[in-house]
Amino acid sequence: MLPSAGSLLRLFVLGCTAVSLMWAQIGGGSLVGNVTDPAGASVVGARILAKNVDTGVSRDTVTNETGYYEFPLLPAGQYTLEAEQQGFRKATTAAFQINTGTRPRVDIKLELGQVAESVEVVSTAPIVNATTTDLGVSMQRSRIESLPLNGRNFQQLVGLQAGVLSNPSSSAGGRGGMEFHGATAFGNALLMDGVDMSLGEVPGTGNATGGGPLINTISVEAIEEFKASGNAMSAEYGRSIGGVLNVTTKSGTNQLHGSLFHFFRNDKLDANSFFSNRSRLARPSLRFNQFGGNVGGPVIRNRAFFFFNYEGAQVRSPTQTTGNVATPALIAQLSPALQKTFNELSPKTFEPTANPLVGLHRRNDRRINKENTFLTRGDIDLAKHRLSLRYSYNHQDISTPQLTPVLRQTLPTRFHNAVVQDNWSIAPTVFNELRLGFNRTDLFRYEAGRENYPAWITTAGVNVNLSLPGYLHFIPTTYTLADNLTLIRGRHSIKMGAEIIVAMNNRDQGGAPTHQYNSVNDLIADRPNRIRMLFGGGKGLKSTNYGFYIQDDFRLSSRLQVNMGVRYEYFPPLKGLFNINSSDPFGPFLGGSREAMYVADRNNFGPRIGLVYDPFGSQRLVFRAGGAVGYIPQVPIYLMDMASIDPRFPLVADFAPADIPMSRPFIHSRCRS
Repeated sequence: MLPSAGSLLRLFVLGCTAVSLMWAQIGGGSLVGNVTDPAGASVVGARILAKNVDTGVSRDTVTNETGYYEFPLLPAGQYTLEAEQQGFRKATTAAFQINTGTRPRVDIKLELGQVAESVEVVSTAPIVNATTTDLGVSMQRSRIESLPLNGRNFQQLVGLQAGVLSNPSSSAGGRGGMEFHGATAFGNALLMDGVDMSLGEVPGTGNATGGGPLINTISVEAIEEFKASGNAMSAEYGRSIGGVLNVTTKSGTNQLHGSLFHFFRNDKLDANSFFSNRSRLARPSLRFNQFGGNVGGPVIRNRAFFFFNYEGAQVRSPTQTTGNVATPALIAQLSPALQKTFNELSPKTFEPTANPLVGLHRRNDRRINKENTFLTRGDIDLAKHRLSLRYSYNHQDISTPQLTPVLRQTLPTRFHNAVVQDNWSIAPTVFNELRLGFNRTDLFRYEAGRENYPAWITTAGVNVNLSLPGYLHFIPTTYTLADNLTLIRGRHSIKMGAEIIVAMNNRDQGGAPTHQYNSVNDLIADRPNRIRMLFGGGKGLKSTNYGFYIQDDFRLSSRLQVNMGVRYEYFPPLKGLFNINSSDPFGPFLGGSREAMYVADRNNFGPRIGLVYDPFGSQRLVFRAGGAVGYIPQVPIYLMDMASIDPRFPLVADFAPADIPMSRPFIHSRCRS
């Protein structure tokens, strides 16, 4: 019998063996290398200093008995390396980039001489990955700022990486998801500075909120870089069977920098569309304003830094709304209750069609975006500790037109994401990272005034419809506690650790019944063939997920490395809806919402194995191979789309009118009249 998650956690704390479930070195990168003398022999005990060019913050270590050094926890940025040892000239490298989630190898060859003498090693970090087996490319700040973006949505750039499909044509793609190397878009982890930034119900970004938001979760101006990784990742990566996208935010430097920007468009130079000209509609207006700025710099030079970002969008963009509507000739033949509904909701303007009872409505309307996003971050270096605090907030109000002019759809959305992180250099070969994270999305899809109408109407064949989707209010929240420990012992770099994620998904949804008519004659007779009911209501799902792993990167030689690891993940069954009492989905159900909804699976062991071979030692030709077994927790949206009133009811069900006479407001009104 496996120990409980609580027992495993206690063992983890007592043993001081901790590493983030999936996000070790997610806040930055690692740096490794070998130091040799002119004959190629290892230089033991050489002091290595890594210095951040922009902040002046430095870290030092010494080479071990094999001449190997490693910096497991370095924030992303530009670095130089210095290497010195008695009997050798001090060597200094040119500046090179360390990216999020990467592990470049920079080898240094020392020349004989006095320490007071120095030599500059004109080299940069290699562009070929010679240490890990995962597939991924970092998108750096210079590329993010130089590539064109319509609407300035960072996710458009993710799809530029090989093997990554941004917003695929699937249900997940419609919810801000992305595909890594053909794997499902529901199997990814989306992170900001190492903590969850997804929408909770699905592993998607802010695009999933609907209505076409322009600022997707975070401003492009606040992104330092991002990396999309997939395939044979090490054991430190979990909760994913596809890939991991991690966005790293900007931080302040020793230089005070600021920027302002304003992107705008309007309709003054636009031509009218063909259909607007044909319908003699005026040229639709366009007012597009997207603006903001950054400021960042030192609080204490070489020690403490701040960064602040703001971006706003005020956009009124044209959209053409079309649909079939009932003409006065048809409305005059309806029951009084139906007449009242059509007179209040149906558009009044239309073009005649071949059917005198049906007209074609076409109008130029506008979608309104009012978005404001803020991000603030502070970093402080305390010798052995580096503390970081970051909070981002996105306030969106989006309004989109419906065929019914008096019922506009509004989508107020609020994003909150925060992280507190401590990187601790315990000793030259022992490093620890502690991270606390918070993520919440609050979205409410609604049409003001919809509660005044007891039912919606659809008519087959002629598509004369007065209907709206159900209202939806969801608030997913995740809390993250993660810690990691890195030990360097000879030829081994060992990582081990754990993470706890508390995931809560709360949703309220519902809507009026929909009367579905087979024909216009059935509409006139108020004879629906079926009534569609939405069994939504309020519901909440909660689960606390655990993960533990150990990873050993074993350097057999300076050219051959074996990456071995195993992770264990436990995703307890969700709680909050009806509950299955056994593994039989058609078996008996439990009552109450505090019971587990399905039988727990405690066998989620995922081995990882990889091989990296540099045949010439130059990092110009590298062979990599690997494999991994991964697991993902239950995607809540699949359960949210089920009714919580009774497990025998689906979210949407069709009934014969005789089965639910209480849902016939139109015929009741006729009887009263």
